[in-house]
Amino acid sequence: MIKVIVSGNTVGSALEFAAGSLRIELPRAFAPGAPVTLALGSDPEIMLEGRVIDVSRITAGTYALCVRPVNLRREQRQILMEALSSAPSTNERTSS
Repeated sequence: MIKVIVSGNTVGSALEFAAGSLRIELPRAFAPGAPVTLALGSDPEIMLEGRVIDVSRITAGTYALCVRPVNLRREQRQILMEALSSAPSTNERTSS
């Protein structure tokens, strides 16, 4: 998990990055289609813009958001994939 700050004031956790979308757990919901800014606390910090695709309630006061990044660069995608994926990276697979 990576710490994420959504739209400047809501702190949550990035749980998964797959199929071009980022799954985030937050204490508040955002409407589907809403534009959001994301600051992901990996090293170095990644700043992204995105749109909320889906929102679901996990428990009382906890929501899972699916966000599609709109300005994700290749280097940022690689950092997210390595930090949030349990699968081995391309470098790990090719070095064996």
